[in-house]
Amino acid sequence: MSNPDFNTEEIKTHVKSRNTWVRLLYMVIFLFFAWVASFVFGVVILVLWLWQLFTGKPNPQVREFGQSLSTWGYQVLSFLSFNTEELPFPFDTWPQGTPANAPRKSSKKKAAKKKTGSGGGA
Repeated sequence: MSNPDFNTEEIKTHVKSRNTWVRLLYMVIFLFFAWVASFVFGVVILVLWLWQLFTGKPNPQVREFGQSLSTWGYQVLSFLSFNTEELPFPFDTWPQGTPANAPRKSSKKKAAKKKTGSGGGA
């Protein structure tokens, strides 16, 4: 039985594509960054809680950093889940604000260029 969704030639093209492997490299790098960021976020949470405990209110600078770290995490997860090709920081500027309000430059570096056109040769 042959599945019409899988074309052997297209699969070979995708497997041999440099862009596919470059994206994998970026994904591994961002997985490592996200792992490190989880520890940083734990420290941010602890500092915010201790600040709240002793002063009655969270530190605004640490809270703002926590928000930007959360936005960066959202951008990383969007990239890792193939919802965007835009590379987050350090390949773009550090985000400010919430994910919906964090401006992204229009000239972002892409992980891999999408091939345009239909079925033509290389």
